[in-house]
Amino acid sequence: MADEDLSKLRIDKSSAPARRGRRKRYIFLITGLLLLTVAVALYREGLLTPAMNVRVVNVQRLFPSQTFTLLNASGYVVAQRKAALASKITGRLVYLGVEEGSVVKKGGLVARLENEDAQSTRERAKANVEVARLNLKQAEAELVDARQAYERRKKVVAKGYVSELDVDAAEARYKKAVSVRIAEGLGRIA
Repeated sequence: MADEDLSKLRIDKSSAPARRGRRKRYIFLITGLLLLTVAVALYREGLLTPAMNVRVVNVQRLFPSQTFTLLNASGYVVAQRKAALASKITGRLVYLGVEEGSVVKKGGLVARLENEDAQSTRERAKANVEVARLNLKQAEAELVDARQAYERRKKVVAKGYVSELDVDAAEARYKKAVSVRIAEGLGRIA
């Protein structure tokens, strides 16, 4: 009986074509979905949209108040206050923070000039002031030394230790130091 049962077993080949039909359905379904996706993408990009009719017209501004206007007049606006702005130094403009008609607050930054030249001039002036101070100290020291030399020579000329010529030279040196000191004092005042 075991032999009979095995002989009855057979592979039914009629079901195989049905599988091929299913595959074709899946291929058509996938192809259709793919075409639909491409069509939607092209429509969104605007390639499949119908052309629009465009009308060209001139633009005119019309305010509701213009419809009831009896008189139109042209003119210009004049400011109540005019402000002028100037710099104390000359230089290249690096930054401009306002335009004509801008509102400016007190203390606000309006413009910025290149300041390298002004800084170098200030540094040169500081150096000149320092040189003048050193010259003043040197002149004061020269005055003290000239006064002391003149006083000493004046005391010892009577004893004959120093000649009249040396005393005259010391006196001239002292007077020159006094005149330099006076000139520097006047320069400081002016």
